[in-house]
Amino acid sequence: MRLRTYWHILKKTFSSPAYYLEVIKAPFWLSLKFFILSMILLGISWALRINQRIIPQLQQQSEAILKELADNYPENLQLVWTGERIEITPLEILEIQYPTHLKIGLQLPPRLAYLSPDEQTPEQFDEKFANESLFILTPRYLYLNNLRDSWTAMLLTELLPTDPATLSKETLPNYLDQVKLFISRLVTFTQRAIYIVLPAFSIFVMLWVGLIESIFMYLFFKFNQIKLNFKKTYQLSLHLMVVAETINQLTSWLYPKVQLPMFVLSFWIILLYIFWTQRKKFSLLKS
Repeated sequence: MRLRTYWHILKKTFSSPAYYLEVIKAPFWLSLKFFILSMILLGISWALRINQRIIPQLQQQSEAILKELADNYPENLQLVWTGERIEITPLEILEIQYPTHLKIGLQLPPRLAYLSPDEQTPEQFDEKFANESLFILTPRYLYLNNLRDSWTAMLLTELLPTDPATLSKETLPNYLDQVKLFISRLVTFTQRAIYIVLPAFSIFVMLWVGLIESIFMYLFFKFNQIKLNFKKTYQLSLHLMVVAETINQLTSWLYPKVQLPMFVLSFWIILLYIFWTQRKKFSLLKS
């Protein structure tokens, strides 16, 4: 699609309710090309927002958590992985709090984890541990709380390498440096990859969203006795989705704490506005 043609369609889509009657008469492929190009641009915008706001926040949070771990790691705690089991000293149950920099939802257990030097079973957890936790580590198993009064048991031999290793106050900095390096590489890779992934993801997902919204639009037109087939209804939705997603992303940029479903609200408010302002022209489509 030529840039001049795209700009003309974009300007009309955002500024002229009457243009949507012209969309009905236009070839479907023209609207589809406009939609795909718009979703690519919106996907890039989405990736830019994630790179500038979300990823730096997550990176800062992870660094703060690692620093807190280094500062608060118990002097006498030692975890020795033999390749088959973890030997925990001292031989007492250790309760682990959530990091203070981590925002915890109300649905999560009050404790992050417990370290038990002895094997325990889920039937013993209520008796052995003072509070409910998200994880429980025993010499051979890592238990994950499913938050539905059940636990998933994972063998440590399936999670950890076979090479022996020791985690203590002295060896912790070396492991933290490795974690920091991994996070840095992951961030670099993610920041580059999402400029490709998000545009493609936006096109795929929004095509399906448009299909669903078109079903309701088709029923809406049928209810108002508007003679418009499903293909043309879907074509209208392609233009409406570009406007609705633009409003959704602008809201996320300017008011990131807003929890309203801006895409759905924008989509249907714009559709109703177009239908109301162009009701005389729409009446010509009545069967």
